Amino acid sequence: MRNSNRTNKFIVGVLVAGASMSLTTSVTAQEGGELHADPATGIVYRKQIRQVQRPVSEVQMKTREQTVYTPKAVVETKPVARTSYVPVTTMMLRPHLEGRWNPFRQPTVAYRHVPETRWEARSEVVHQTETRVKWEPETKLVQVPERTLRMQNDQVVQYEPVGQLAPQTQSLASTSNIRPEIASRLRPIDSNAPIQPITTGADQVAAASLATRERPRSSLQSGMRATELAPSNPTIYGPPTTGTTVAGLPVISVWR
Repeated sequence: MRNSNRTNKFIVGVLVAGASMSLTTSVTAQEGGELHADPATGIVYRKQIRQVQRPVSEVQMKTREQTVYTPKAVVETKPVARTSYVPVTTMMLRPHLEGRWNPFRQPTVAYRHVPETRWEARSEVVHQTETRVKWEPETKLVQVPERTLRMQNDQVVQYEPVGQLAPQTQSLASTSNIRPEIASRLRPIDSNAPIQPITTGADQVAAASLATRERPRSSLQSGMRATELAPSNPTIYGPPTTGTTVAGLPVISVWR
């Protein structure tokens, strides 16, 4: 019964894995695009290029015909009929009575010239000069700016995250105890080349102080490198291989 249940679970797992693989393949085939991976994070992106339409406004200079009215002074002389009134004086003989009020003589009728003025109308033609402004139309070709709106197709590149790279084994550069820029400068040398120990000012001062006084530490406290996580002798510092407890470990002498 247990074997049959295990067999059924195994078959169901195989079917689910196959369905997920086929689904992943169909999505990739439909979406397409190049895949790019970020080496720092391991995230995989799909590069997609899309066509986007955006309105673009342009200003174009076009030639148009335009009618312009220009002022022009025109001098014209026209004949004008003018009527004027002129005074005319004539001498008229008019009778009058002389000696009417003289008691010593007999009144008599006498004639004398009396001026008489009248107004006569006279018509004459006069040439009159007139200046006026005349607007003359003139057709010119002018450049007129015209704004047009058109749709432009632009390509937009987008990166869509689709997954993450599978974890891989670490390289030698990542597991090294020195920095990568130092490891890249290392070169192989001959095994018979003379090598001197590295001594600094601090090492010389420590050696001089150790020569003048007693060593404060025992041989068990010589120290380890920072990259070593466990000592080479597991019987002293490592955990017990048997089923003993902490009380069964050997006593370690510590000198400070």
